Amino acid sequence: CDGNMRAILLCLLCIFALSLSQEYVECEETAQCENAKITGNNVKGLKCTAANACKNAQITLECDPDTVCVIECTDSEGSCDGLQLTIDAVEKIICHSCVGATITVARALDDFKLECKEDHACEDLVLTTTVPADSFGDDDFEGFEGFSCDKDGACLNAHFVIFNEGSETLFIEELNCEGNAACQSLTLSVMDGTIDIDECKCGDSGGCTGAVGIDACFGNLDKLECTADLCASKELTITNPQNGFEIVCNDVGSCFGTSVTVIVNDNADDAPITDFKGVKCNAEHSCVGLHLSIMNQQSDGSVIVVEKVECDGTDSCLSAYFEGNFQGNVVFAEINCDDNCGAGATQCHAEYNTGLLACDNIVFQ
Repeated sequence: CDGNMRAILLCLLCIFALSLSQEYVECEETAQCENAKITGNNVKGLKCTAANACKNAQITLECDPDTVCVIECTDSEGSCDGLQLTIDAVEKIICHSCVGATITVARALDDFKLECKEDHACEDLVLTTTVPADSFGDDDFEGFEGFSCDKDGACLNAHFVIFNEGSETLFIEELNCEGNAACQSLTLSVMDGTIDIDECKCGDSGGCTGAVGIDACFGNLDKLECTADLCASKELTITNPQNGFEIVCNDVGSCFGTSVTVIVNDNADDAPITDFKGVKCNAEHSCVGLHLSIMNQQSDGSVIVVEKVECDGTDSCLSAYFEGNFQGNVVFAEINCDDNCGAGATQCHAEYNTGLLACDNIVFQ
């Protein structure tokens, strides 16, 4: 145990109790285990229930083989911020404040779930989970319940690493990122084996903006709504959105420098895809430098008609580009500039575009 004398004594008492009672590691007072180094055997889990209770602690635990271990960081004021935890078998991790924590789970149990309960609760969290090959031989093992990041910024910049050591696909019921920027810049890395996410919830507030490794979450979307600067200067790829799909950039600079690639192929749930509502750039500078590329790869010859591009905000579409894939199967039916596309853009209201349109340098191909 590191830290002041009071913390050292409390920590030593905690470890002594563990060796006798096979109970939880419990840090229930303010900063009780802050900066501590703790090792526990045959435990039921970890409870950090006060402000800064386990902040920056280094904890290694082995679970009681007859118990389903749970990690609980239930105080919103830094209870597990910066925690470095290694544990051998866990079913659930509950985080009210795990900012910048590093949690390594050697065996993720059936119905494993991460719950990030507060705004920014799991920001910058690095979570590594392993599913050993022998898990799939257990009739009770069906997969993960998933990751709950539905609060604002709950999993912002987090990194989830999954080692699936089995030959079978690991099924994950849900990735919930419905909050504002909930999973912005999240990275999901699958180091071994394969996974399948049954349901992704990205919401309408940039919940998955800039996320990497969750391609399945960008399918079947009906809207990409960019608020504040969630999408600014980001490179986004959306695969097989719904008919009626639209991009909405209604805040100042909300899609400034954004690159959006929309790919439509034969795997779309709503096939054939023939109609997009378009793009709304209704705030000042909202779509400056926006590059929208629509790649229509449907083999049945379907044409995608983009109903309207609206550049209503002041200078909203300066240097914006709207691009088809040069095969005549993407049509921009209407582009309204209203003098907001820059000098030389008097033709940007053109009735069709099957190639490239640059709002300040019109080119038709």
